This record gives sequence, structure tokens and C-alpha cells, in this order.
Amino acid sequence: IAQAVQQAIHVRERVLNLARDIRNGNITAPDGHKFKTVIVVGIGGSYLGPEFVVQAVQGNDQKNDLDVRFLANVDPQAFATVQYNVDPKSTLVVIVSKSFTTAETMRNARKVKRWILDAYRGEDSLLKDNEIIAAHMIACASLKALDIVKRFGIREDRLFEFWSWVGGRYSSSASAGLLPLALARGPEAAAEFLNGARMIDAHFFEAKLERNLPAVMALLGIWNVNFLGLGARAVVPYAHNLARFPAHVQQLEMESNGKSVTVHGIPLDYTTGEIVFGEPGSNAQHSFFSFYIW
Repeated sequence: IAQAVQQAIHVRERVLNLARDIRNGNITAPDGHKFKTVIVVGIGGSYLGPEFVVQAVQGNDQKNDLDVRFLANVDPQAFATVQYNVDPKSTLVVIVSKSFTTAETMRNARKVKRWILDAYRGEDSLLKDNEIIAAHMIACASLKALDIVKRFGIREDRLFEFWSWVGGRYSSSASAGLLPLALARGPEAAAEFLNGARMIDAHFFEAKLERNLPAVMALLGIWNVNFLGLGARAVVPYAHNLARFPAHVQQLEMESNGKSVTVHGIPLDYTTGEIVFGEPGSNAQHSFFSFYIW
């Protein structure tokens, strides 16, 4: 455990330092352009959690923020929307895939890669393709995928590791989520986010059961679905910045608990979790609230 902690701290410091240098303009595109936009390519937990966190901590003063956009859908319109009104020469790309083989992610990654290379075509540039990609692209992946990452054109020192024990649904506090957050809102904001995560971890380990918020919520879920027969739970945020919270919680819980057999393949005789759904409250009041509330 101690070794894993030290590895995580090392990656965290590399992430925060890189974000600081990019935001300060110490690291630029190969032709000297300062990065203004970041496109994060991922899917599932490598997309829903990081996107939610970046939106959740958005403040009123955004003059120093980088424009961080997320790309998950392979529908061509998704990329068209993400790259709209964006200069590829001032765009940094973060590709999030533990194995660096996730089909949807790599399809989008190749599309973004070609878009950036095409921006340098037809100019009196002596830059080679590998120099362009090395400057514009970053990977969040497992070290086991290092060879694949390098073949894609990304430098080894631009790979920010997250490990096999970090499930995609937990990646918002790993490099996959921390890097977009640090780029968007600054390394100080990212550090504060991690401090908040540490506080709730400490609460879970130290608080008595009857006052332990995560434990009580988990027990209520078991009680509701297995004893009261209440199979669904709505997550309804009213804060505008928490609009993507239902989607994040849905993926977080339903991927983790969506099981029907034991590890030995024996069918379960109980329900492992609730169906999670939701929508920002001001809209939900005028949609599914009318169906469920009498």
C-alpha cells in the first residue's frame, strides 16, 4: 500500500506541475502558440466523472480558465461540436484509456490527431508529424500500455499513469480526472478537490456507523431495494453546476453494482443495487415529478 501511495503522489505532482506550466505559457505548441483549448477524449467513467467535476467547480471568474471540452460519442456530430470555433494549433489533447485500446476512445483520438496534423499542412513548417503530436497530445493510461502510447506518437514523459486498481468509475480523482480539472481551473483548485475527497475518506473510516454518511446511504439503498421493493432512486440536483451529477452517480453505482451472479458464477437471490436516474430539479419538476408524486 505504501508503494502505491507514493506512486500516486508522484503522478499527482507531475499532473499539477504540467498544468501549471501549460496555464502559465511555459509549455506551448511547437510553433509557440499558447494552449487555449483542451479536448479530453474518453468514455464511460473516464469521461462522465471528469466532465462532471470540471463543470461542478466552475466559478464566475473564468478569465484564466482554459476551455476544456470532452469528446466521448463516436457520432461525427460530437467531434464537429467539440472542435467548432477552435484553433487546432492552440489545442491540447488528453486521451484517457487505461489500455489505450478502448474502441470508441481510440477512434475519436485518431480523428483529433488527424485534425491537428492537417492544421500544419500547406505551411512553410519544418515540423515533422511526430514533433507535432508529441507537443499537442497527452495520455492518461496504464504503464502497461506504454508501447501503444508511444506508437501513437505520445512521449513517455507525457503519459500520466493510473493503475489497474483504479476502476474507470473512480477516475475523477486519478490522473484521468485530475489533469482536466487542473488544466481547466488551475492546480490549486485540483488540490482542493483532492483535499475534499480525503476528508470524506477520513469520515468514512473514522465516523461511527450511525453517523457515517456513506455507510448509512449504502444501507438505506440495500433496505429500499431488497426489503421495501423500491428499485429506483432519483438524483435531483438544483445547482446549475451539478447538472451532470446524475449521470456521474449513475455510472459510478450501476457499473459497480450491476451484477447478477457471484464471482463463482452462481445466480444471486437478491438485488445488488438500485436503478439511478435523474435530471436537474427545475426541469425534473416539470417532467418525471408529475409521474411519481401524487
